[in-house]
Amino acid sequence: MAKNPLEGARSWNQMIPSYTNQKGAASWTESNGWLAYGSNSLYFETYIDLAGYEREDLTLVPMEAAVQDPGLYSGGRLTDPLWVMDVISQVRLPANTITTMLSAGLTEYNNAPGMNAQTEDFNQITMGQLRIMGNSTLTTATAATLPPWITQNNSSFGSGAPVTVQRLWVYRFVYLVVTPGDPLNIPASRILLRGMVTKESDLVYIQRLRRSYELQQLV
Repeated sequence: MAKNPLEGARSWNQMIPSYTNQKGAASWTESNGWLAYGSNSLYFETYIDLAGYEREDLTLVPMEAAVQDPGLYSGGRLTDPLWVMDVISQVRLPANTITTMLSAGLTEYNNAPGMNAQTEDFNQITMGQLRIMGNSTLTTATAATLPPWITQNNSSFGSGAPVTVQRLWVYRFVYLVVTPGDPLNIPASRILLRGMVTKESDLVYIQRLRRSYELQQLV
C-alpha cells in the first residue's frame, strides 16, 4: 500500500503575542489576546490543528519542542517573583492552572500540569517549561522604573508521548503579584514542535485512541 503523503517529518509553530499593559484595579488588564484570571494571573491560549492527521488515522510522535522568546521581561516591583509557564497539551487546560499551582492551601500546590496532584495525566502533557524570574535593577537596559526580570530557575516537564488528538493546545501562563497601576512587558514568543507523523498498526492505534479517550474523561 502506498505511503500516505501526510506521513513523515513535520514541524509546527504557534505565535504568542507580546503583552504591554498594566495591573487594573482588580486584575491584569486584558489586551492583545491575553486573558486575565483572578487578581494576579494572565494567560494566552491557542492550538495546533491536527484534524487532518486524525482523519487519516495517523499518529504524531513528538521529537523536539522549544520556546523562543527574544526580548525583555520588565516592569512590576522588586518583591514577588515572575512565573512564566509554557505548555503544549493534548487536553484543554483551565484558566486557573498556574494559580492553583501557586496556592499553598490547595492540593495542586507545587504540582505542574501532568504531575501527581493535577487532573491531567503525564502522557497528556506533550511539553512544559516553567521559569521563575527575579527582578533586578543591576541591568540598565530599561529605566529604573521598569527593572528587567532575570531567570533564576528553569525546569522542564512533559512526556512527549505519541499524539492522536485533533488539537494540541498551546498555552503561556504568567503570574505576578503587583500593585494596581504597575506595568508589565512580556516579549512575543513562539512555540515550536517537531515530530514524525506515522501510520501505526490498527491494534496499536485503536488502543492509543482508547487510552486517550479514557484520560480525557478524567480531566
